[in-house]
Amino acid sequence: MNGLPEHDFTVWTEWMRLLGSFAVGLPAGILLDGFRFLRSLLPHHASVVFLEDFLYALAFSLMVQLYASGFCGDVLRWYQIAGAGIGLAVYLLTIGRLTGSLLKRLRGVRTAIGRFFHEILCVIQQKIRFVFVGIPKNQDSDGNLQ
Repeated sequence: MNGLPEHDFTVWTEWMRLLGSFAVGLPAGILLDGFRFLRSLLPHHASVVFLEDFLYALAFSLMVQLYASGFCGDVLRWYQIAGAGIGLAVYLLTIGRLTGSLLKRLRGVRTAIGRFFHEILCVIQQKIRFVFVGIPKNQDSDGNLQ
């Protein structure tokens, strides 16, 4: 047929492709939550955060492209990209809020555990310093640092 590839351009198929592109937002949101979980566990330098964001954007673009090539006959339309973005927004406004509040609590627990171990390590460090160095010059007779 005139050398053109055969595509089904009915309203029904285009509508189904739009609805299917909403589903691309679900794995994209789960991937984003994975990066957010990683950030809440380990403090990151700004360059590492930039690299993570770049990898996320690349993965999201790849997901949309794979959806278009797998389910839309290698045709990528703007509404499929918008549909994936809307699906991601719906995920972030529903499940993403729940995971965000859990990650905030996890960050608080991480901070409390860090403070606890910091206090223990400071006491151990002072005892080791006392054994190997002796009484520091800026310490009074009660053992408090001045």
